[in-house]
Parts: sequence; C-alpha cells; structure tokens
Amino acid sequence: MTRKIASALFIMLIFSVLGLSQEYNPSEAKLKVIKLTDKIYKLQCVSGTYVNTLASVGKDGILLVDTGYPQTGDLLKREVKKLGNGKIRIVVNTHEHSDHISGNVEFADEAVIIAHERVRRAYGGEYFALKAFHRPGIPQVVFKSNLTIFYNGEEIWLKHYPGGHTLGDIAVYFTKSKIAFVGDMVFADCFPGADIARGGDLKLCLENVQKIIDDYPKDTIFVNGHGPDYSTEDLKEYLGVGRTTQRLIEDKFKKGKTAEEILKSGLLVRWKKWSEGVVSNEEWIACVYQQYLKDSGRLETSVCKPLTEAIVKGGIKNAVQLYKQLRQDEPDKYNFAEDQLNILGYQLLNRNTVKAAIEIFKLNVEAYPESGNVYDSLAEAYMKEGNKEMAIKFYLKSLEKDPNNENARGMLNQLGIKKDNV
Repeated sequence: MTRKIASALFIMLIFSVLGLSQEYNPSEAKLKVIKLTDKIYKLQCVSGTYVNTLASVGKDGILLVDTGYPQTGDLLKREVKKLGNGKIRIVVNTHEHSDHISGNVEFADEAVIIAHERVRRAYGGEYFALKAFHRPGIPQVVFKSNLTIFYNGEEIWLKHYPGGHTLGDIAVYFTKSKIAFVGDMVFADCFPGADIARGGDLKLCLENVQKIIDDYPKDTIFVNGHGPDYSTEDLKEYLGVGRTTQRLIEDKFKKGKTAEEILKSGLLVRWKKWSEGVVSNEEWIACVYQQYLKDSGRLETSVCKPLTEAIVKGGIKNAVQLYKQLRQDEPDKYNFAEDQLNILGYQLLNRNTVKAAIEIFKLNVEAYPESGNVYDSLAEAYMKEGNKEMAIKFYLKSLEKDPNNENARGMLNQLGIKKDNV
C-alpha cells in the first residue's frame, strides 16, 4: 500500500482541524435554512460542499450548534439572527474539525461557547510539542462527560462519546423536540470516518453509533454533520454497512492484499452509493487500513512529532536538519507522507512564525516536487510574508503541476495575473 492512499483520510479529516486551509472567498458562501420544528432550525452552510448547523430559537435567545466554515461564519451569524430575537447567547461545538468550528470567531463577542475539553485544546492549536495559543472563538466552557442546559423551554443534553470519530465528539439532544445533533459521528449515506492519526478509533466510532441508537428514543430525528437527517432505522442500516465493509476490507489486508488491489477488485461495488459522499471507497479503505495498523501496533508516528520537539528546543534550522537525517536514516520509522509537513507548515503559519513555515514548506517541495499542493502552500506562506513575487512564482508552479488548482488561479487573479493568461 502506498503512503498516498494510506494518508488519504488523514488529509481529509486533519488538514482543516485548525483552519489549516487555503484562502476563501466569502462571496461564494451560501446558506440554506430548513425548519424542523416551531423552534428548531437546520442551517446548511454551503461552500462547494455543505456542513449542517442547528439552531434553537425562543424566548431565551438563540442557541447554535456548530458554526461551519470560516467563509460562511458571517453569513450564518446574520441569517440566524433573523429567525428570532437576534440574541445569540450560546454556541455548542460537537467536535474539533474546522469545518464545524471555524465560524466560532464570528460569535466570540456575544455568545458563550461550550465544548468538550478536547475541543478547546485542539482549537487552541496544541500540536505535538507545539503549545496551544489563543485564538478568538476558543470555547470558554468545557466539560468531560455530560452537561445539561435548560434553554428555550427544554432540557438539552450534551453527551460525550469518546474515542471514535475524534476524541471529543458529543451529541446534543433536545429532549422535547426529540432531535439529536450527532456531528460527524455519523456520515449519512456514506462510509464512516475516524481521525485515527490524532486519537480516533474506527471500532469505537462504530460502537458509538450503536450507543447512540440505544441512548435515544426510537422516534428521534438524528441530524448529522454533512448529510440528510436519519431515523433510528437509518442508523441501524448505516451501522450494518460500516461493520460489514470494515470486516471485508480487514480480511483482505490480513491475507496480504494491498489497498490498490482491494480498490481495483470491486469488493465495495455492492455499496456504490455509500462511496459518493464525504468518504470515498479509497478513503474508506485507507481508514480501515489505518485501524488495522493501529490494532497490530504498526501505525507509524508522524515525523512532525520529533520535528516539533526540535523546533521547541533548537529552532527551525535544527528541525530541517533533523528531517533530512530521519528521512535518510529511518525512513520506515515515521510517516513522511506529503500531508505531514504541510500540516506542520500551517501550524507554524497560524502562529505567525512565517519564516519557519516557509522553511517547512520548502522541505515539502524538495520531498514531493511533482505535487501541485506543496507549491500552493509555499506560495500562501510567501503571500503572508508579503513577498508577492515569490508567491506568484509558486502559484504558477502549482498550476503547472496541477492545472485544476482553482485556488492558485484565484490567487493569481488577485495578484494581477489573469486566469486567461495562465
């Protein structure tokens, strides 16, 4: 199995944990409002794909569950206020991934933000040896297990389901309305997903779905992070698909098959419709493989672990030297996949250590010179530094390697290099 496919789901889930993403155009943001009850609304934040948020609107004000993408945050804030008295008093985060919490910054000045304690640490940027730092919108109220809120005439249960999709997943259950928001513990009409590289566990993810089925009344409406609403029967089907396909894929790995061989064999053709959502066949196979490695004690440690230790102790030059040494002397001990240095670079960029981020992105360009994404990331760092000449150079290089990179085209357009000329 190649490192590329092994890290596919890791890239999808982790790259955006701390807003580690590319430039956004807020004008492309859209919002769809769906009324579920007389006081509960589902709001779909759309920016290419969509993410669900939920609002309770009543005499106490507005309680919002999740805040969506950074580029949809302002729109969400404006539109949700139109549903009630305009006072957004409470925001609840279901887990740490940024497509669900990056909008927090828009609500930090007026709402109390509540989440599991793990979400606060992740939102603050804790990353291996790099300590957390203050970011606007960080949760102010955290809990470890369960929390109850009495709001808008009903009891709202916040319940932690540990160790599955992420370490800090919670469900938010509105007891009178019989609506449970379960975040990404369920990917409706799609294969499941677990953030294994940062503590998640696929088996626990599926066990948590069973617990959700057991914990709430049979007539509960389950709103999830990205897909359509589910009934209890829908959840049972979802769980069955997850367990069956995981077992089939894992059996193939045990027999020595590679991910590419499993993908090409048509093993999952029976479940074709389940691969058309958030998690593709390739990503589902990659996730099962990561779990297989974890269970057998062979899951590789990210090279970012020793690199962040080197940065803290001796600075970026030490980290660059260490990376080259480890890649040469211990290539099988650590995960050197392309996304690893990319994530570290954005971690440094978020901390405004721009020169250090540039050095990490340059390392990634050396390691993966045929990837359009590594040049795009380096260009973004030069943009943040204010070096437009170098930014243009590497956005052009990114387009040369990946002509479909619309982010690079858009940035070049902003820099005065028109699309038609690229």
